[in-house]
Amino acid sequence: MFRLIPRSAFWRFVLVCVLYPVGVVLGLSLLFWRDLSLDERSLLQELIRPNAGYGLAGGLLLIAGAGLAIEWVFRRYVFPIGRIAEETGIMHGVHPGRRIRIEGSPEILGLAAAVNASADAYEALQHSVEERIAEAGSRLEEEKNILSVILAELPQGVLVCDPEGRIILYNHRARHLLESTGEPPLGGWPDDTDGLVGLNRSIFNV
Repeated sequence: MFRLIPRSAFWRFVLVCVLYPVGVVLGLSLLFWRDLSLDERSLLQELIRPNAGYGLAGGLLLIAGAGLAIEWVFRRYVFPIGRIAEETGIMHGVHPGRRIRIEGSPEILGLAAAVNASADAYEALQHSVEERIAEAGSRLEEEKNILSVILAELPQGVLVCDPEGRIILYNHRARHLLESTGEPPLGGWPDDTDGLVGLNRSIFNV
């Protein structure tokens, strides 16, 4: 998972971005200073010394501006991307109902909205599948009950097995024919599971 960038790492990055151009300017200035003659160096010192404060202030302002610009870019683009990755992981692994709420650039907000829309569609699909499964199970149970009532009223013996040979439905007449040669008692055969015929029992044992 993408991790949020630590603040310390961010400020190290800002420091490098600021010090690199300063180092380049200082290095070029030293090379330029070495190529000057003594008279040229003296003239340059006379020109720079009275205005050194302006140069120092300008340099500090440039450094501060660069740092603020980098911080703005990270706050608007980089940090929100890490937050989106973290929130997406939470949605998929822990809290499906959670949604991303962040601040950032319009592009980042558009990305967060797209992720939220995908999460909404996925959650709706899950609910729809669960509802269909529950509806199919309820309908199957209802049909099984209807079939059980029909089988109980038939005068013929009927026994239903699955492809593995397990008994899933039978009526008392079938049980009587397979387990006994006598007539069923007054009021019908009791609804118990004793004997060879019973739910989930193998037909091959009969």
